[in-house]
Amino acid sequence: MRLGRPVAGWFRNCAIPLGLVLVPAGALDDPALHFSLSGSEPAAEATVSPPEELRLWFTQAPQDHSMSVRLMAGDAAVETGPPIAAAEDDRVYSVAVGRTLEEGGYNIVWRAMAADGHVVRGEIPFKVRVP
Repeated sequence: MRLGRPVAGWFRNCAIPLGLVLVPAGALDDPALHFSLSGSEPAAEATVSPPEELRLWFTQAPQDHSMSVRLMAGDAAVETGPPIAAAEDDRVYSVAVGRTLEEGGYNIVWRAMAADGHVVRGEIPFKVRVP
């Protein structure tokens, strides 16, 4: 197949700029390059005793005052304290649970903003079993 002159010229002129945007294989999957949740307590799908606090670990520190965390029991919000960054690591946040949770299913609904302004959100379902 032979390309016409305008198309062949376009490819020739774009070859160098396109080569500049290549990244090493796997780099886009590197969590250190992207703001995301890296862990939680309770963990997703875990069955736990009633927790006194929720903990979220991120791959990077969220922007100041961009973090929100809600604890849901079905459609009802459970009262909690505000998300507080750990003094030793600003990628770790804890949220105090205001009361002893009853047995049943819960969902941690979180939202945060990366340093580049990218908003990330997610949900972490877990169950409480009273001993």
